[in-house]
Amino acid sequence: MEQIDLLKELGSGSSYRHAVLCTYRFEADFFEQYLLRHARALRECDTITVAVDALEYQSLCQSKGDRIEGINRLYCCQDVEAARVFHPKLYLLTAPTRGKLLIGSANLT
Repeated sequence: MEQIDLLKELGSGSSYRHAVLCTYRFEADFFEQYLLRHARALRECDTITVAVDALEYQSLCQSKGDRIEGINRLYCCQDVEAARVFHPKLYLLTAPTRGKLLIGSANLT
């Protein structure tokens, strides 16, 4: 299996229209201030959905509160209830004639 650099993969290459990003840990500041600005794959998306573990989402909301500017404005952040933890690392990017699916062990932090 080929090893890739997730930040490099999202930062270069083609742009996409839609993104679904599944992760356990989510750092909204990093996502908004770095990835949405510098990752070409995400910068031009019409819709971005980030699915994150429910307890991690709750912790994010408690620690950041209304200081999270982009949630449900620039992207949708969805909490996911799981039997134990929601722990996939899956990144799906689509465009009208192509798509990219990345599966790995890197959280979106």
